[in-house]
Amino acid sequence: MHSLTHDTPHPAHAVYTALTHPDIARFWLGTRNRLDVRAGGTLFYGWPDGTWAVWSLREAVPQQRLSGQWHAAGLAAPVGLSLDLSAHGDGTRITLTLTDAPADLPSQWQAWLADLDALLATGEDPRRMRRPLMGVHLEDLTPENRARLHTPAAHGLVIVSTVEGGSAEAAGLRAYDVLTHLNDTPIHHFNDISAVMSGCTAGQVIPFGYARGQALHTGQMTLRARPIPPPVPEFEALAAQLAQTVGEVCAELDETVRGASEAELAHSPAPSEWSARETLAHCLFTERFYSVSAWAVAGGAPEVAWTSNMPMQYVGILAQYPETAALVEALKASLREHVGEWHALPPEVRADRALYQRVAPFYLDAGSHIREHLPQLRDAIASARG
Repeated sequence: MHSLTHDTPHPAHAVYTALTHPDIARFWLGTRNRLDVRAGGTLFYGWPDGTWAVWSLREAVPQQRLSGQWHAAGLAAPVGLSLDLSAHGDGTRITLTLTDAPADLPSQWQAWLADLDALLATGEDPRRMRRPLMGVHLEDLTPENRARLHTPAAHGLVIVSTVEGGSAEAAGLRAYDVLTHLNDTPIHHFNDISAVMSGCTAGQVIPFGYARGQALHTGQMTLRARPIPPPVPEFEALAAQLAQTVGEVCAELDETVRGASEAELAHSPAPSEWSARETLAHCLFTERFYSVSAWAVAGGAPEVAWTSNMPMQYVGILAQYPETAALVEALKASLREHVGEWHALPPEVRADRALYQRVAPFYLDAGSHIREHLPQLRDAIASARG
């Protein structure tokens, strides 16, 4: 039997939440998790490289104890694992007891618990912060995107935009390029990039492949260190920031569509490209999606996964708003609803730092998706005017 203790300055409820909340646990232990937290339940932790761990629980006492059998990829047989939480000064003592465990498992848990501390202190995935910053916003290479871009890429992800100061921007990548390979790994899904970057370090030079227009290219990328993000604002400060941002984005929306006729707003620049109306409806759907995602995380469920863009998102919305002025007002109302949602954030979420820092970005980023689409709106209207 092996026992180890780990003292953390964070309260027991925050530690327990980080172990058992699907959307918190994936930021320090596993990434693809399914957690059924009860006696007789199973905690499944999965990683992008295919490794996994399963904790079959005999006991689950909130904020006090989890115990059962731990089995993982590479283990010949399950081992006994108990985790106990007790008060220790202003923080918590974590006592881990392992029975019949291989020699490397205690040290693995020590590394995980160090990541737990870092997550609770900063709200950021410590594994992600150790990875270099590639700095791209991506979307799937859907049939619609393939037709719109006339790309020869057989696989890849479409670059929507690059982050200023990121590795991708410095390497010359830009919006509408299709990233096909990274460090000689074919790119098919978002997780392919995470898997590559998790094995890289800042300063490393890696090859990449991409399609631009109808040509395929290769290049070299020097990976840059990820900057430390600013701390998440406290509740009242974020509320004030949110209200200001919502007002600004609403004004920017009004200015973007001002003077455009219904015919111009319904014009598609190309058969596979959205009209301004379709873009507005997509934005409305997405703001609603953000609200549902924040609600899910605040309520203890995993963050709702975004799949891909499809007409299901906007056709029904367009039918309900045949006049674009009403559609714009609905979009602005969805932004204003975020302000009310934030003020109704449950007290227990405000008090739990890790959970607070997982919910807050939905509201910190309010309107950013709309702002990303404002150039697309302007281009679609300009195309209608010739």
